[in-house]
Amino acid sequence: MAGPLAVEWQAGDDARMSDPSEIIDECLARRRIILRGPAGAGKSVLLRRAALQSIRSGAAIPVILDLSHWKPAHSQAMSEISESAEARSQQFAVMARTSVVPINPSTFEEFLELGEVVLFVDGLNEVASQATSVIILNAIDAYLQQHPLSLSALVADRVHHDGGTDLWPWTELQLHPLTVDTVEAVLSEHFSAEVRAAVSDADRALLGRPFFLEQAISTGRPALGSAESSLELFYTDQERLTEGDLDGLSAMAFEMYRNSTRAATLSFAEKWLTEATAHRLVADGTLVTSTDGEIQFEHQIKNDFLAARFLARHEEEWNSDSFNRVTFSANSTELLLSALRMLRSPSVGDRFLQAVYNWHWLYAVKTVGVSTDGVGTLFSKEVEAWLACCAAEKVLDPLIWTSEATRTMLEGLPNAAFHGAAVVRSADDIIRLSHSIDSDEDWFVQWRRTLGLSADHAGREENLQLLAGDNPVMGWAVSNAAKRWSLNEADLRQLRAIYRSTSNTDIRWRVVHSLGAFRSSANTTLLFEALDKERGEWVRYGAIRSLVELAIEGTPDERRLVLEGLRDRLGALTNRLQLKLGEAVFVSHPPEGWATAVGPLLHEAATRQQHVVDIDRWRVLIRQFENYERGIRITPPGR
Repeated sequence: MAGPLAVEWQAGDDARMSDPSEIIDECLARRRIILRGPAGAGKSVLLRRAALQSIRSGAAIPVILDLSHWKPAHSQAMSEISESAEARSQQFAVMARTSVVPINPSTFEEFLELGEVVLFVDGLNEVASQATSVIILNAIDAYLQQHPLSLSALVADRVHHDGGTDLWPWTELQLHPLTVDTVEAVLSEHFSAEVRAAVSDADRALLGRPFFLEQAISTGRPALGSAESSLELFYTDQERLTEGDLDGLSAMAFEMYRNSTRAATLSFAEKWLTEATAHRLVADGTLVTSTDGEIQFEHQIKNDFLAARFLARHEEEWNSDSFNRVTFSANSTELLLSALRMLRSPSVGDRFLQAVYNWHWLYAVKTVGVSTDGVGTLFSKEVEAWLACCAAEKVLDPLIWTSEATRTMLEGLPNAAFHGAAVVRSADDIIRLSHSIDSDEDWFVQWRRTLGLSADHAGREENLQLLAGDNPVMGWAVSNAAKRWSLNEADLRQLRAIYRSTSNTDIRWRVVHSLGAFRSSANTTLLFEALDKERGEWVRYGAIRSLVELAIEGTPDERRLVLEGLRDRLGALTNRLQLKLGEAVFVSHPPEGWATAVGPLLHEAATRQQHVVDIDRWRVLIRQFENYERGIRITPPGR
């Protein structure tokens, strides 16, 4: 390509911009900028162009942090910093370890005395978890508050974060795809009119991302087919890798993610590749070497593609542990769609999506929701309808964090099948949504029948036993539907017996989820037992949610006993569960006096925090609670 591409961005309804000097001006004026865009949209290139422009113009001193070098040890160091006068400097010292040019905090402080400094932070989504990226963003914000007149920050990121980060002072800029004219001009430089005429609309949409436009030129094929086929072609044709080499490289990428890192040693690479292949890939820049001698893929897209390729070919890895690791605890979930596209048939795609759902419903919904042409090629119409109804269940959730955020997420998905889920107002609406397609698939018919069972239907004993099965579709269908059934004491004894007869955390989670709908001293006892003794964090979280539900629906005395029990156990909860408890009290239809009743619980939890990252999270939550207490509508975290 002849020169830098005209990448454009804008903030909200503002006019589009494309000159790097404009983004510097924006940053110096607004102080806090998050630059958002999908993988391959040109975020990293734009940051570096802006940094060079700031030097040329003398507008600011640039300091670039590359978070692709972030390691689990950095996360651990950040989490252990206690509240003190030096805490913010200590946080910055940890972040400074990822600086492109080595820098220490004292040197950085000297820069701040010389004039304006812009902190360019690349790859926030490349750290080991969304929780860690929230910590980093909060730490940057706090450091900016200490230097309000001389420091600005421009952060590149893919994802939208949850309520643990305070985004109100940040301006979000959105990168746009390359314009049709820009793409056509570049293609005209390299390909004949006949070749360009064969490029489909779908290909042209993909070519709107600079990464894939460059791929098309380097491989000599603008008809990409898909992101995955383009990358496969790159490795087989341009890098001349055999199928065996590519399998080894995919295994290596997956194992790097299993180790929660995007970097590895050359000796690690040689476990999966021949020595000659490993050295050739380093020599040609496919694997790049950092200043500390470690190697990594030259673009996260390639690392994600290879890890997804391995995942698609190894069904034994379709489990919660692998999904957590390969997505860096849900920080890079685009990889799941990439894996789905590489599966051999819709029936295999259905199994994959059901496994993802058993890990986390949200990412199964998102994976299907962003695919507008998946039915019949990637997954079945039944799976699409089932996931739409699963999402609709969350729209009716009493927890504001879940209901409002889910509704907003569904409205923004390109797959229109999910828009109906965003507007449900009752369980009857969900049942009607489940009948939006015709099907005689056994599993779908059984699931839909269970969903539509009346509150007082016969045969509940048999239905409840499905909750204890291995099938996550039916297990969670019963768990959700049972909350609407008229269960008697015998039914509740059956649920409690299921919990105590198994050590399977998935089944136990389903049980505690259901029990929150039924006031009973025995249910309260079991839920506190789960909170005290359960090893699985999701089961403990489910117990917290259900205990809050019992407190909402109970008498004032029952409410007081539950809240006192939760307060007594604060010290035994992990920091993450304490925060989840704090979020769980934000309910859409609270009983009279609810805010007054739960306020002391939240404030005590906030005062217990000792590490600065936890103090930051609770500072945000308490401010949101104060608005909630005054009846001000709060904005739930983005999904």
